[in-house]
Order: sequence, then structure tokens, then C-alpha cells
Amino acid sequence: LSAPQKGFFVLCCHQYYSKMLRRLLFVGASTSALIPAFRSPIRSTARSLVANNMPSHLAEAKKMVDTGDAILLDVREPNEWAQSHFSKAVLVPYHSQLADGIIPKALIQSEKTLVIHCAHGIRSQYAARLLADQGLSTICLYESFDELCALEFDDLEFN
Repeated sequence: LSAPQKGFFVLCCHQYYSKMLRRLLFVGASTSALIPAFRSPIRSTARSLVANNMPSHLAEAKKMVDTGDAILLDVREPNEWAQSHFSKAVLVPYHSQLADGIIPKALIQSEKTLVIHCAHGIRSQYAARLLADQGLSTICLYESFDELCALEFDDLEFN
């Protein structure tokens, strides 16, 4: 394989194993069969599980939101928000607002950490990067909305 092909292969393998690790952690399966040397910079490792099967980075983010030390930011679109959303979340759509450079003044003036989530983890990455470039403190949740719901990250509200 040429160097670009090897790089693409490594990226695909990383994405595959990250997804597999996330699924193992999500369903609470035994992680003893995982390769000990495997480390994902994006997903939590098997060692970060807490007693209720919630990865420690989510438990810490949840604690920050629950205590008021952080703002839970939902960057999904209004139609997604209307179906269901977390009770403590604030809607700031990525595509129709943040991507156009429209950042609410309340977020800019807030000194709280922004815990950002979306439907699949992609928009939250872009939003976290964009808001961090503005000097804001961000935590990006890479888990999907459905995974966060299953892990009972916050109470749900339905419209």
C-alpha cells in the first residue's frame, strides 16, 4: 500500500474499532476480550466505566450539568428538538445558526463550560471546535442522542 492508502486504512480501522468499542460499552458487554493496547482518543476506554455502565467522561459531564457548572447545549435542528430533548438542554442549532456565525450573546458572556451534544456526534464536534475558537470552554459528547437517552444522561421532554 502507498502512504496515502495506509493512512486511509488506519483511519478506517480507527473508526471501526471506535464504533465497536462504543457498542460494547453501550450494551454493557464484557470488555475483557478487547486488545489491552487499544486506545481511542475519541471514545472512552473500557476502564472508564462507572458502576451504572455510564462512561466516566459522561458521568463527569452529567454532574457538571446537574450542579449548574455547565450548560447542556443541543446543536440539533428545531425539528429534531421538537420530537424530544433533554430537559436541561438549550437549543442552539448548528446548521441554521452556529455555522453561520450566529452565537447567542448569553453563551459568549457565560463563564460556564458548554457540554455539547447532537444526534450522532458529528455536529457536536464542529460546534465544539467553533465555540472553542471563540474562547469558550467546551466538552463534546461524541455519543448519539439515542445512546445518551439509553444511559439516562438527563430527563427527556416531548412536545
